[in-house]
Amino acid sequence: MITVMAWIVLIINVLSGILNFICTFKDKTVSDRVTSFASAAINLMASYLAYYVLFI
Repeated sequence: MITVMAWIVLIINVLSGILNFICTFKDKTVSDRVTSFASAAINLMASYLAYYVLFI
């Protein structure tokens, strides 16, 4: 059960991180860009945690 949940979290976080990283360059204000980059970084860390749960 944990494995299935980790796969779901990994897929969702990777897709969300990619979208946030793309929005980093498309947003108009600096605060929106910083927020998008921070969200992408948080998604990257959550993806790493899901990867750790799956393969370690």
